Amino acid sequence: MIIKTAEELIAKIIKSAQLPNIIIVSGNQIEPFEVIYKAIVKKFEEFYPGADVVSLNGTETDASVFHSELATIPMFETGRLILLRHADNLLKKIDANKTILSYFTRDFAGIYEKTILVMQLEAAKVPASLNIMMDKAWFFEQEKPRARDIPEIIKTRVHKMGFEIDDDALSEMTNKYSLNPTLLYQALDRLLLCCLNEKKISREDVREAAFDVEGDLAFDIIDALAERNLPKAIKLFENNEFTNGVYFGSLINRFFTDLFRYQKLKNAGIEIKEIHERLDLNTKHAFIFRKNNEKFHNASMNYSADEIIVTLDKLFELDKNMKENNAMQLQKNIIIVFMASLEKKAI
Repeated sequence: MIIKTAEELIAKIIKSAQLPNIIIVSGNQIEPFEVIYKAIVKKFEEFYPGADVVSLNGTETDASVFHSELATIPMFETGRLILLRHADNLLKKIDANKTILSYFTRDFAGIYEKTILVMQLEAAKVPASLNIMMDKAWFFEQEKPRARDIPEIIKTRVHKMGFEIDDDALSEMTNKYSLNPTLLYQALDRLLLCCLNEKKISREDVREAAFDVEGDLAFDIIDALAERNLPKAIKLFENNEFTNGVYFGSLINRFFTDLFRYQKLKNAGIEIKEIHERLDLNTKHAFIFRKNNEKFHNASMNYSADEIIVTLDKLFELDKNMKENNAMQLQKNIIIVFMASLEKKAI
């Protein structure tokens, strides 16, 4: 059963005379999920006072452990509630192993009637091989977070958990995950766990815990391109490994597209705050607003309007070449050649 809103799902949970075997919440906004989960727990305890509640994390749990929990039938006539957070990785592992997959499809078909599985899933659907789950499930897909809301989401989550985060760390997280909001919540959970003792989050903590090397590299490259420091950008590529050239190409494309729009809107006399809103950049936090404005202002001084138009044409070709060449070294060379072409004498 597909359910369209969190309010509708909570209402169904409260009114239900019997919860379904499986409830799936797709998306990764933590606060709405927690509200939904509390409503499930409250209803479950009405049906089965004192029954087992098992909490698992899909990024850490082995498929055999999950299967064992799912297949367990209580000794007494009572229910079992199993919560599986970040289920995506575990479901992919199950999907990739035909033997394990056969066990799960068998046991999902005959799941104990008083077992309730609650899954928090980042993806919009389960793997096709596990569609049997959907026959027994209530399924709700959250709206994806907007890029401009990310700083507020981070601050709300951090403060609610009793942590502090400094401006540099907030800016670092925002710049990284505004381009890929779906990764934000998993990275934020990992960051909070790593900073559990200090209860304070710095930029160094973010770079160590929430970023991989590729994430840091992408962040530094955009800054170097904004400065038109092409030797620095090229050196970063030459001295580091990466795995996804198409991803880097999309970051570069996003930056120059936003820069083109920034120049056009500014020349049209639009106020800076409204420009940032139209670009879906954050305007609520002064520090992030100032940093983004400095980057785009300086970049607009370093690239003329005509140069940006030529660059966007080159980016179209870059994207095409990336998709035609999957080898990492080829993609790396393509990006380096593109950046070298941005020298003023070459445009």
